[in-house]
Amino acid sequence: MNRNSLNLKFASNDTSDADRAELAKKKAELAEQTAAMLEAETTQNNKVNTIHKAMLDEQKKQREEANKRYMEMLKERLAAEKQAIDVYVRVIPPWLNPYRSDYK
Repeated sequence: MNRNSLNLKFASNDTSDADRAELAKKKAELAEQTAAMLEAETTQNNKVNTIHKAMLDEQKKQREEANKRYMEMLKERLAAEKQAIDVYVRVIPPWLNPYRSDYK
């Protein structure tokens, strides 16, 4: 029985005291069931939110690790390019390279 039909029967003038007591008991049971259902739903929502937060945290961790690897790769590439430039600067003739220290 739903809450509306219980309220209609409860409001009826031809309801005996015993029937009213039974209806009040059923209303209380319905309220308990509703509260239990809401508590179960809240618990499920909390679990879903916890799982979602863990997923977001893991994604953030993976992004940070990927960024760290990318920055390391860039540093290595920059060092290799700097080394290549240093070699180039040392091997080209002085008259073509105004940046060499022995350029006159």
